[in-house]
Amino acid sequence: MSITTFLFDQAQLAEAAYANFIDAAGNTITDSNIVRDRIIALKPDGTYSFSPTQASDFVTRWQVVSQYTAPSGLFGITDGTGFSGTVFKNKATGEYT
Repeated sequence: MSITTFLFDQAQLAEAAYANFIDAAGNTITDSNIVRDRIIALKPDGTYSFSPTQASDFVTRWQVVSQYTAPSGLFGITDGTGFSGTVFKNKATGEYT
């Protein structure tokens, strides 16, 4: 893999990690169709994270494994820490990011 391809993948993963992959019951969403919709979703500033084509390509190569977002009030901070982490799995290699 070239450094350009590696950096492109890392940039896409970083952008996708901002999406909310937690359902109303608190479970991680792993369904590719829902993940695709979540990474296309309109952001508060009126822009989109991924185009539909980019999102379709992304979900063919990556799988959401888990996501954690710190709850409000953690360690006495009333508005939460803002921490969120997402684990992705490369479908071709099995590697986790």
